[in-house]
Amino acid sequence: SGCASIPVVALSALGYGVAAIGVTVGYTLRLRDLVGALAAAALALGLAAPRPAAAQVVPDADAIAKLEQLNGIHVEAHPLADGLAREGRFTAVSVWLENRGEATVGTLSLSERAADGTSSVTYQRDVELPQGGRKQVQLLLQPGIGRETRVLNLLTRDRRIGVAPFPLTALEPSAAAIAVVGPDLHGLAAKVRDATLQEIPRRRYGGVADGDRQVRVGTVPEVDLPLVSAGYQAIDWVVWPAADPSGVRPEQLEALRHWVADGGHLLLWVSDTWRQLGDSALGPALPVALDGVRDERIDELARVFGRTADDERPVVSASMRPVRGAVVRARTGSGAPLWVSAPYGLGSVHVVLTDADASPLDLRQSEQGWRALLTLAPPGASAADQLAAEPIGYAGEVTEMLHLDPPAVAADVVVPDVDPQFLARQALSDIPGVAPLPMSWLVAFSAVYLLAIGPLDYLGLRLIRRQPWTWVTFRCSSRCSAARAWR
Repeated sequence: SGCASIPVVALSALGYGVAAIGVTVGYTLRLRDLVGALAAAALALGLAAPRPAAAQVVPDADAIAKLEQLNGIHVEAHPLADGLAREGRFTAVSVWLENRGEATVGTLSLSERAADGTSSVTYQRDVELPQGGRKQVQLLLQPGIGRETRVLNLLTRDRRIGVAPFPLTALEPSAAAIAVVGPDLHGLAAKVRDATLQEIPRRRYGGVADGDRQVRVGTVPEVDLPLVSAGYQAIDWVVWPAADPSGVRPEQLEALRHWVADGGHLLLWVSDTWRQLGDSALGPALPVALDGVRDERIDELARVFGRTADDERPVVSASMRPVRGAVVRARTGSGAPLWVSAPYGLGSVHVVLTDADASPLDLRQSEQGWRALLTLAPPGASAADQLAAEPIGYAGEVTEMLHLDPPAVAADVVVPDVDPQFLARQALSDIPGVAPLPMSWLVAFSAVYLLAIGPLDYLGLRLIRRQPWTWVTFRCSSRCSAARAWR
């Protein structure tokens, strides 16, 4: 029996040895995975955790490409109008996310240094990233101070990271900011770079500047138009050379229309997409009803551009709507509207009813035309001079809708010194079906309630030696009192 036990002992020892080696290897592999996971998490937190704007490191293209290859996430950030921004005004940043790995959830974050230079504000948004999906989200941020290039960070739950640098260019307070929808194929940025120090169209009256103004132009793809009107706060003009809203979401068009109603100025060129524009969410803001396309002479508009027209060009047929303050600034040869300006809310809408590429207009070569359309007088001139040169006779209406004059202040209006609390009480007392409670009722109800949850509760439970029950009796008393007060 002793000899027979030797193989058994040997096999047992071998089995225990293999098991020990397996356990050791298993724990070693798990420990390695744990260490790797901790290292990846530390790297992700180091790169993607919100930090003050001054401490952010802008990665170069090679570093971003390596991160994308490692993490399988591609992030792009497109600020409105190529990043034109005003300190203290909101702007929109369109973010495109592409997840090439497993489905996950992440957080976008961006830190902006506040104007005081000592604190920062972090903007965050949670996003879901489906496997193999591509999606768009928008961030609304208020630019602070700091370097021109910001860095947007993405950190997912499975410890993957993505970064996207983008520019924000701080505008001078007196500068004019113009956003062109689509590519700037007509050379607005090259033709109009400065303007007079006199009044120019702004979202609000801006007064006279200390010197000649800068005119800054940026572009925005149609798909990146802001979803809320606050995203346009830094912009004075939005120019849409070939207005085709068929590829734009209705909420984006609503945001644009609301921005105009809040004081913005919109210039639309309408051609063969007239039906899509008229049926879109921008339709109610148009001062004309669009009917179709026909050939007309455009001599009056050509003269605005300093050119002459020799033959007919395709023009969108339109009829004026009953909009108070609407002005026809150029007509076709038959007298139909060709260039119309009209107020809309606190802003204005300007419609040119022909193709921006129509000869002989040729916007690429016409600084005069752009300045006339946008009422941006060159240095040494003024908007009043421009409008006086137009043969329309409605300079006052255009001046008002473009905020070129200071707002009128009624000096004879006396505001009575009334207590705001009194006004609030008066307003509440006028709500139908609601009357203020008598003060005597409130005092009596409060006294009974305090007596019930205080002395009566204490003495009653002490009498029956059940003082711990106060956790129940107190809640019952409170609920009964609330129910009685509601009735």
